[in-house]
Amino acid sequence: MLYREINAPYDNQKIGTIFIQSNLSQIDSYISKQFFIGMTILCLVMIFSFILAIKIQSNISRPLNLLLNQTLNNHQIFDLEAIKGGGGNEIVCLENILQQAVTKLVESDQQNKVLAKEYQNLARNSEAAISYISKE
Repeated sequence: MLYREINAPYDNQKIGTIFIQSNLSQIDSYISKQFFIGMTILCLVMIFSFILAIKIQSNISRPLNLLLNQTLNNHQIFDLEAIKGGGGNEIVCLENILQQAVTKLVESDQQNKVLAKEYQNLARNSEAAISYISKE
């Protein structure tokens, strides 16, 4: 309840008092109803977006799963324990596969460099042997 005293403007004498009384239960019920509707819509949208995300994720990860299954079929190339270390997460498994592939490429490159040096040494020795034989 609100009240205010009313005074005369010319002599500041009290003329009366105005009382205002209000019932806010209608506004409270309206706000509660709107809040409930909003929360219901928010929950439905979240459920829909979750289902949509699962559906889209399965479409996006299908090529990754196919690649992972193909790689697992060629298990003689890669270490299966390192691949399965992803715990079912195909991206982690593919990361492990790529790390193994890079490691194998680096090792192969190092072996190729060693073989190239050996070939050069062999070629020099062969040239030296040929020149020695041709001098005799």
